Amino acid sequence: LSDTLARVYFTGFCGDLARKSLGDWGEKNVNSASGVGLTGGEDFFQSVVQSLLDTHPRVFFEAVNNLARIPWEKLSKSIVLNISIPGDAENPPLFSSLSDPTPVIEICVRRLRTNLEAVPSHYQNPLIHATCKSVSALAKSFFAHYCIKANLVGENPLKNFEDNSYNVEEGINILSEGHPLQSLHPILVNIFHTSNSTSVRTQALRALLCITLPPSSSNNTFLEPHENLPSSIHSPEFMYDFLFQHLTLPSENSLPHDSLVFIFEEVLQKVQEVHTFSTIALGLVYLWFRFAPEKVEFNTVSAIWIAIMKYGLKGKSLVLENIFRVLDASTHPSHHNTMLNLKN
Repeated sequence: LSDTLARVYFTGFCGDLARKSLGDWGEKNVNSASGVGLTGGEDFFQSVVQSLLDTHPRVFFEAVNNLARIPWEKLSKSIVLNISIPGDAENPPLFSSLSDPTPVIEICVRRLRTNLEAVPSHYQNPLIHATCKSVSALAKSFFAHYCIKANLVGENPLKNFEDNSYNVEEGINILSEGHPLQSLHPILVNIFHTSNSTSVRTQALRALLCITLPPSSSNNTFLEPHENLPSSIHSPEFMYDFLFQHLTLPSENSLPHDSLVFIFEEVLQKVQEVHTFSTIALGLVYLWFRFAPEKVEFNTVSAIWIAIMKYGLKGKSLVLENIFRVLDASTHPSHHNTMLNLKN
């Protein structure tokens, strides 16, 4: 297919068929040696995988976003084979070449990093914006895989705080070689600090949040921010301190209301997926009220509180404590209306 849009639609179509086929079998039917599934959708899956080599960014993004919806267990064991399609100066090849078969995740990270390292400019913003969204999609896929393997989620999605069945050893094994997207982390931080586009900065911050993994246990105490960021980039403490540093900036230098709401909706999703993220989320809510009360969205905050209260008595206790912390956060006159709305 020489038409770019046709290749985009073809990749999306193959992705839909591959997901439906894999959905009948799940991760348990993935061959551990080859990463090949036991369903008839393997050909469709391989078509999406090969689209990672497409030279057009739009086709590549379509492939990544479709692969991110396939179980990480399969992605981590699959490879990309070289496609040999001749071309010339007038008709360049549509696919990049590979010297050797390469893991799917490695190809994804390599091309995402190349896109993120593009010289920031008005013309590059759409590319960086789309790349950050693809990073978020892949990070969410790994987040779900990590939570399942570490036994942070189970048949009952509303595990309560008294469930201490976290598999420490398995959690360590998964991260034995580091977070699969860790090489993108410093680039995302740099983009967030240097980009002149609010949209790009928002997507970069969302990608950083998606890379963040849940705590190994439901800590009952709230975090206190530190000036020096933790070295473990995927730790919740890093994101907590990173957002603390941002929210304490003057209002004109920080993200606007809509962007912060977008970020905290991502926090809400993490809370809904795993209960151990609750204290981190409540700490971030406190920082939001404490340092940017004029940008607080009550619907989002209340949704986070409600989600945590569903985790039993301990969740309700933590939310109540958080509400009192927020009410006591500030007595500055400019914060009066915000606090009054909360009390009402």
